[in-house]
Amino acid sequence: MQDVIPHLPALFLIFGALAAGYASPGPTMLAVMGTALGRGRGPGVLLGLGVALGTGLWAGVSVTLLGPLLPMDGLAVEWLRIGAAVFLAFLALVSFRSAITGRDLSLPTIGGTGPSLILRGTLIAATNPKAAVFWLAVAVAAIGPETGWTLVAVLVAGSLAISALGHTGYALAFSSPRIAAAYRDRRRVIQSVLGCVFCVLSVVVLTGARHRGIT
Repeated sequence: MQDVIPHLPALFLIFGALAAGYASPGPTMLAVMGTALGRGRGPGVLLGLGVALGTGLWAGVSVTLLGPLLPMDGLAVEWLRIGAAVFLAFLALVSFRSAITGRDLSLPTIGGTGPSLILRGTLIAATNPKAAVFWLAVAVAAIGPETGWTLVAVLVAGSLAISALGHTGYALAFSSPRIAAAYRDRRRVIQSVLGCVFCVLSVVVLTGARHRGIT
């Protein structure tokens, strides 16, 4: 545990960015919301658990495979850092545009039962481009070849737990039409706040040096 304490600020930054991303409309969030609203709490929770498994998969791949490989080429790392920052800035623009237009969300309903719902949730998360760019940014900015396995385990377990809590929470909340309507009414404010958060994260990724990450 002593190995983790010095790196708590970096971990909190990563976990905070992950949680902020779940508040922004994306494939995983919309699928869980739509399934819970259209089919009920149970299917929504199962889909959310599948999404959490997909998040854990991305976290594991980024910290065990991408992180140790990326430092081999400093120039490539910088280009990847810039690309991740640009994508976060793009997400900020999308959030601001959503806040301005106030366009209604399209909520898909995912079919299936039991294990098939969990599998579909995992696939939605695994093929989500937002997740790919986010975890690439984590690998670039925070993970190095000297990162200890204790920190790796904390990062993966924490990410999986946050995803499970977030997506099952959406499923429980949006199984109630009243809560879904309340979210729609306040969506502009939420999207404006998220736009600001993504702007800050973009600057952090763009200017952050590796020695400030988890090494």
